[in-house]
Amino acid sequence: CVQHLRRFLIAVYRKGLFDIIKKTDYAPMSGVFGSTELSSNRVEGGMFIRFRSWQSESLGEVIFSGAIEDPSGNSFGIHTITTEQHGVDALVQEVVSYWPEDPVAQMSMFRISANTRKLN
Repeated sequence: CVQHLRRFLIAVYRKGLFDIIKKTDYAPMSGVFGSTELSSNRVEGGMFIRFRSWQSESLGEVIFSGAIEDPSGNSFGIHTITTEQHGVDALVQEVVSYWPEDPVAQMSMFRISANTRKLN
């Protein structure tokens, strides 16, 4: 699962996601990428980033956690996994493949969300 976290950090987190989250003062945010919902939430001293399928609960979820002021994501690690290895791959890969390069498109896909549940 560490390779999936690394892929996400390189392709999404460092390519716009961290900047979006920081601009909103770490408010709860979410977006749908294919059939995967990506959400972020601030917790005491850190942040959770959750991947889950909104179409199939059988895929479970993956939650990464890390330091709040970490633009590289190097502090992030695995917090929770409730899926098999193929589920982790499917959830992360879907977000990576749908993440746009354009910052305006990124902000339209990943926004502050009143519907984002606390991830603690």
